[in-house]
Amino acid sequence: MVSQLLRFSATFFWSILYRFVYWRFWFTVWRRAFDDAVSVRSEREKKKHELPDELPFVTVQLPVYNDLYVVERLIRRVAQLDYIRWITEIQSVG
Repeated sequence: MVSQLLRFSATFFWSILYRFVYWRFWFTVWRRAFDDAVSVRSEREKKKHELPDELPFVTVQLPVYNDLYVVERLIRRVAQLDYIRWITEIQSVG
């Protein structure tokens, strides 16, 4: 009876240990994969928002032909552009 109890205890102990190691392994694998995905995404976002050393000169051309009511709204919208003003040129064509 004691040997059966010891055998059961040993089997129970090893099955619990196996399950713990098994789940710990998969938890680590998934955690590392998630961390890698998050770090890659954050690096991509950082690179996307970095400005280069020299920004290009930009010309915005507005093709306008006898559109009195459109011109006023168009000029207001172009004035709201989020770009550095000293390297921006606005031309009205028409």
